[in-house]
This record gives sequence, C-alpha cells and structure tokens, in this order.
Amino acid sequence: MSRIRPLVQRVLNWQVLRPSRLDVVVFGESFWDWTLNLGPQAPVWRRLGAVGSVVLAADDWRAPSLPWLAARGRLVIPLLECNIEAMAPVDCWGLFPSRRAVEILADKAKFERYAVRRGLAHLVPPSFGSPAEVTYPCVVKRTNLQGGHGVAVAETPQELATHLAAEGIAGHPVVLQRLLEGPDITVHAVVVAGRLRWHRAYEHVYDRAKPIHRPGPDEPTRTVRLSQRDIEDLESFLIPLSYEGPVNFDMKRGGDGRVRVLEINPRIGGSLFRAHNLDDLTAAMTTLIRYARWHGGLRGLRGRAPGAGHPTATTA
Repeated sequence: MSRIRPLVQRVLNWQVLRPSRLDVVVFGESFWDWTLNLGPQAPVWRRLGAVGSVVLAADDWRAPSLPWLAARGRLVIPLLECNIEAMAPVDCWGLFPSRRAVEILADKAKFERYAVRRGLAHLVPPSFGSPAEVTYPCVVKRTNLQGGHGVAVAETPQELATHLAAEGIAGHPVVLQRLLEGPDITVHAVVVAGRLRWHRAYEHVYDRAKPIHRPGPDEPTRTVRLSQRDIEDLESFLIPLSYEGPVNFDMKRGGDGRVRVLEINPRIGGSLFRAHNLDDLTAAMTTLIRYARWHGGLRGLRGRAPGAGHPTATTA
C-alpha cells in the first residue's frame, strides 16, 4: 500500500482522475469582506463551472474523514498563514505553500535574513542592525504582524525610542528599515513551482501624507503593469522555496526602477475582495483550481510551524 499510494497521487496530479466539479472548503476566519466574497453565495463561484458546493470552515475546522472516491471531489482553500499551518491530514485538492515557506515569509526578520542569504538584498529595503545605526526617517516593524499593524515611522531618535517602548511593540522582536518613497503597490499572484501563473498589480490610491497606510475594503485601486524583469525579480524570492499557492507582495520601486519588496504574504490578498476587482478574483480562483494538486493526507503540512502564532488578519 505504501508503494501504491504515491503512484495514485501522481496519477491524480496528472488530472486523469480529477472530477469535473469540486466541492470547495474555504478554511479560516477573517474580515467580513473576505467571507462575503468567498462565501457560498459569492458571485465569484457562479462564474466558475468547476465549482459545486462551497462551505466556510472556522479556524478550528478538522476535515471529516471521507472515502477516497468522495474525498477526491474536495478542494480546500486556507485563508491565512495559521490555517495553512494548521491543516490536519486530509485528502483533498489544493495549492499550498510548504511549511518552510510559510515560516520564512510570515516572519519579517526571517524573510530579511532569507533575502540576504539568497543574494536578494538589493530587492528589499535597506535595514539597520540596531537603533544606533539608524538613519532617518525609518520604519519600525514587529516581525509577526501584518496589514500595517505593529508598524510605525520614526523621524528622530526620540520618536524611535517612543515607538520601541509603545504597547504592542515593546517586548516583541522588530526590524528597522529605511522608509522608501513612492506609491505602494500590491501584487497578487497564483504561483506554481515558484513561477507566477497569474498575477495582477494594484497601486493603492490614498492620501500620500500618510506614510503607513491600512487599506480599507472600499478603497480604490489602480491596475499597473509589471515588466518581465519585475516578474523575474519577484519569482527570485519564490523559486528557491518551490512556492505554490496564492501569494501577495507589498512593494515599492527603487530609484533604479527595480522592485523593492517590503513583505511577501503567503496567502490570498484582501484587495482582491473589493467589488471592482471581481474579474481579478475570478481569474485568481480559476488559476488556483486549474493548478490544484492532489494531496493525500497533507502530511507535509501537519502541525504548526515552530513558534508560529495566529497572525493578525489583514486586508493587504
């Protein structure tokens, strides 16, 4: 049996035994607009002929054990990093990043070290090893929060000291980075083996006087085009991780025109859930379903990454 099962999974990934319609489980609790746009009545599913039923599963969901023939019709879409890490053994279709990829990308300090090790330091913001090395203005970031939470801008050493002592930052690991100028760009993508199979980039439209911004669910976005070099730069972070699944990049551009990746979130990004981006959400889900792989028991994702907490939900 141990020899037969890998062969069965390989055949399934060749799509030979894949059903024409999949029952979708959206796994995780997040903001109301996420639920609205991925719930059973969401318009996106009516556009996809490959989808049968859709159910929402809470953070404590454990997949019911199904006979293999029934389980082969199940597709699981985990919403947040903690949901990816908490996937219990379950037979299903899906497109998931590895546990190692989630652990690296969900922690800003680990991501920064990863970029340096891979020779990608020129594609991330310059960082400072200690407050004594900082040039101003700088950004203070808690390493394990997202969506603008735990982030502050310091213009002076006094402001930096105040931020480091503030509730929510004091006592937690942080990274210190140079504040980059220019518009914020979010790149949403569906990735297979580190390559972007679908992507869309939005420039966020808001008051530029606010250096740190938490986008709201109704905030407008403007689609921007990425060059082939941009795509290759973004893929250079993902290929070494053999990354698979939805991902979103928060980035700016440097003075040389190259991307500067502020962070990479290993999950679906919230700005896809705005009403005016329904076509893009549809394209993302179509691509995810198209490339979904068969996972027999998801043994590589069992348990949580060491030290991982429940990250703050975000609409990045």
